[in-house]
Order: sequence, then structure tokens, then C-alpha cells
Amino acid sequence: MKDPPCADDREHEWRRPQFVVGGSHSDPGVMYLRKGEYVRTYEVCERCARYRVTTLARDPDPEWPGTVEYQDPDEVSIAWAEKQKGGS
Repeated sequence: MKDPPCADDREHEWRRPQFVVGGSHSDPGVMYLRKGEYVRTYEVCERCARYRVTTLARDPDPEWPGTVEYQDPDEVSIAWAEKQKGGS
């Protein structure tokens, strides 16, 4: 699946800042589901503040290649992205 366009028509710059995407300090943005059978990774674009959520099986499964979803920016991701651009 191809990423949707970034706000400025450039490539997304996906990052995993722990205070924006959650998870642990040692592995930000990573959540384990169903007793560790699946891994969900949350990332945020530092340019447009959109989220990308990827879910994969820990053991490769040809029947289920995983999912990639995109979520609209929220106040937290927008504030973080602005800070990355040098905004207030």
C-alpha cells in the first residue's frame, strides 16, 4: 500500500516520538497484541502530523500480510510537528 500524499507533496518523514505515539521509552510506538502474536507500530509524520498504524503478525503469515491504516492528525501530533518545523 502506498502512503497517501503528505501535506507538502513530499515524502512523509515517519517518526516514533514516545510522548506522541505511546509505547515504552526503549521501543516507542510499538504495542504487542494477543499475547505477542501481533505487533502494532504507531508512527507520526513530522511534516503533516498524520499517523500511520501498521499491524503485522510476529511470525510471517502468507494468509494475512498485515494492515496499514492512516489516521488524521490530532492536537498532540500537530503540536509536535510544528515544534519540529521550529514553530512555537
